[in-house]
Amino acid sequence: MKISVIKEIGISCIFLILCISTANAAGSFSLATELMPVLNHKPGLKKSILDNFDLHETGSANRIGFRANERLAGKRIGPYFLKAKLKGKKSDFDLTIIVHTIVRFKDEKGNKTSLTNAYAVEESFHSYEVTDVNGQSAVYLDKNY
Repeated sequence: MKISVIKEIGISCIFLILCISTANAAGSFSLATELMPVLNHKPGLKKSILDNFDLHETGSANRIGFRANERLAGKRIGPYFLKAKLKGKKSDFDLTIIVHTIVRFKDEKGNKTSLTNAYAVEESFHSYEVTDVNGQSAVYLDKNY
């Protein structure tokens, strides 16, 4: 009897670990490979972020689900959320940077379409917001937008 209870607990723990790791991975992204190409659309805003903040290597973002569009399932789109701290500050990442983007869904011919009918997605950097632990925030826009 004890072995079956231990086995059930073990199976439950494995299931829980798999669920948690799947949930975390579902919307996570890499700063270097997924967000930097988006930031490159606005060099001035990108420079503003990189000159003033140390950024965590990963963050979270919206993820296109399989039910919404099978072709684009798994693709991450803005807004992107990253933990950050003031440049050079010796503390925890106590800020959140939210990168807002403009998302355009494209059909097979490159024309604008809905998410459901899209074959591709294009994203451009619009603005960013810095939020502290108290929920106070400031938004930064490109003056040339």
